[in-house]
Amino acid sequence: MGITKPRGYEHPNKRKRRISEEETEGPAHVEAQRIPEKKKGVGKWHVKPPAVTSGAETRKCVVVRLLVYPPAKGQVAVYDEMIEAGIAPRTAILGLLKRGFGDFHAAVLKRSIKPLQFDILSDEAPIETTRRVSPEFITTAKCIFDPFGILSDRALGRTMGETIIAAADGDVRRD
Repeated sequence: MGITKPRGYEHPNKRKRRISEEETEGPAHVEAQRIPEKKKGVGKWHVKPPAVTSGAETRKCVVVRLLVYPPAKGQVAVYDEMIEAGIAPRTAILGLLKRGFGDFHAAVLKRSIKPLQFDILSDEAPIETTRRVSPEFITTAKCIFDPFGILSDRALGRTMGETIIAAADGDVRRD
């Protein structure tokens, strides 16, 4: 009895060779290049429709790294309350960044936010996270927080992160 190949089975190397030969023939075989995809929970196969991309998906995004040192006691009241409630410092910082980033993003694009006049002091290790933003946001943020172009990406991320944390406490000057 032995192992038999299923009907219609084609070795992957032969399949690649056949597809590359079809591609050289021209665009007449575009429909054959669709990949069948099995529906979850259903035993029938269907053809995956061509991907439609919206304008938001085709725009370029830049990843910005935010760096925040946990503030010393008494610098940011909201953070102190979170720590007293038993929330871990990392979770508290990430929560404040998540909660405040939308408003910060809008304020930067409107140019209605000013850099902090003080540094957040800490003896603890920094907490890092990333956000995807538009290139326009980065350009505007650099104009606001680094008008002379001397800050590294890390220092710019720290300045933006500290501004977001301070904004959670209402300590940021706005126009």
